[in-house]
Amino acid sequence: MNKPVKIIIIIAVLALVAVGAWRATSFFSGVFDDLFAQSRAVAALSDKAATAIVADWDPQSLKALATPDYFAAQEQAGFAAWKTYQLLGKPVTLKPCTVPSLNITNGRGTASASCAATFPSGDGAISFDYNNDGGEWKIAGFKVAF
Repeated sequence: MNKPVKIIIIIAVLALVAVGAWRATSFFSGVFDDLFAQSRAVAALSDKAATAIVADWDPQSLKALATPDYFAAQEQAGFAAWKTYQLLGKPVTLKPCTVPSLNITNGRGTASASCAATFPSGDGAISFDYNNDGGEWKIAGFKVAF
């Protein structure tokens, strides 16, 4: 094989490697962009939910944001936890929510979010668990911790 042919083959192989690396980088960049977007969506939903819930501790404020199963279970329990939450009163401060956990596998997602809050009786955190089975994040769990 003569020298010009070898050079052309080497250039072609290097071009294929470069294109493959670029496509892999583009793929992973897109995956991470989607995860960041999902994380921002969960944080925004958590901010919205926390603000709505603590406004008057009315469990009905959760209905549109929760999975039907979770809301039905709360309703069946007579919203017992909510009676305790109402004793906390309105928070003095409610910080933006953070998303420490986000998992998406085969189009289904789970996530958790936490919102630091200061109540008249002390510091606490409002925590949410989420499911995403159909393209929309819904609250699947909710609690307040002191």
